[in-house]
Amino acid sequence: MIEKLLDKLPKAERYVVAYSGGKDSTAALLLALLKAEREGGEVVAVFNDTLAELPHMRAWVRLVENFMGSNMIVTKPPEPLTFWWGTVMRGYPAPNFKFRWCTKYLKAVPTKIALKDLEGLLVTGSRREESAYRRAKVSQVFEEDGLTKAAPLYDLSEAEVWKLLGELEPYAEKLGFPDLKLLKRLYSKGSRFGCWFCTVAREQRGLASLGAFADDYRLAESFIISFRAFLWDLRKERVPKSSGYSRLGSLSVRARAKALAAFKAASEVEGWVEVEGERVELFYGLHEEGYITGLRHVDALYKADPRVVEERAKAMGFIRKISERTAEAEEVRELAAQLYDEVKEELLSGGRASYLSY
Repeated sequence: MIEKLLDKLPKAERYVVAYSGGKDSTAALLLALLKAEREGGEVVAVFNDTLAELPHMRAWVRLVENFMGSNMIVTKPPEPLTFWWGTVMRGYPAPNFKFRWCTKYLKAVPTKIALKDLEGLLVTGSRREESAYRRAKVSQVFEEDGLTKAAPLYDLSEAEVWKLLGELEPYAEKLGFPDLKLLKRLYSKGSRFGCWFCTVAREQRGLASLGAFADDYRLAESFIISFRAFLWDLRKERVPKSSGYSRLGSLSVRARAKALAAFKAASEVEGWVEVEGERVELFYGLHEEGYITGLRHVDALYKADPRVVEERAKAMGFIRKISERTAEAEEVRELAAQLYDEVKEELLSGGRASYLSY
């Protein structure tokens, strides 16, 4: 199978691999490395850290970062593009299939800016069986957004991808690539990974394998299930509008205050996952330092002047306009302080139920 797929992957001076950490992009990365070793060329992996990856997946990716060294580019959304900023400061409701604002801000925009000056063949792990969109828009080699892209796994089934990884395992070991057995453990429950708070996916399957890496994981599991339901239910608390496909607009000030209190509560949940020496906090993104404010993301929600932050992000090309809802930030913050204990107790109780599960 390896030789057949390598023949379908065009030769390039640089292979730019869109890397998510999952089985498909890992297989694509190893194929690109083998192709470059045989025929020449450089391999650069680009990982888009949404700051909301499940911790065991983020730990795996850090192992791959260590292996790739300077040939791994990690993009992260600046403060105004994070999920929490969009929810609290801009009032965006929990994403659904018709309004997936998170994909644009957390992934597409940071990655587009990172790739702007990086020439090469963009290699993805996309497969046609994953979705109708990929069947319609993706092929073995195709043009999209002015870039030449290759999807060497396009025709493979999920079972065939695992077979391919098995065939690539001796090569990965020879390279010193992270142990693929760890990747198999990530998928030990048939998992599919995404952001821990995702409300687009009906099931958060990646959460099911958390117990394979952490003994004390039940609180995190219960908290995440409650959190996703909590976010989804906030959609009911929106400001009416007079136009558009929906007659409901942004989240109300009270709903945004609840969301702020919920993100603060998440930042205070203790725990981490450790994989081969790489330790990642459960909700690590809330603790990371934003590169516009220099504050932890959770602190920026409380302390930063939102208009100044968005002005800087606009000057850097990340956003097109400043949200008028930033003017309500102080009201949101004051109300969040009043609601905090109530929201935290509700999330930690684990009693909230919804159609979202794992």
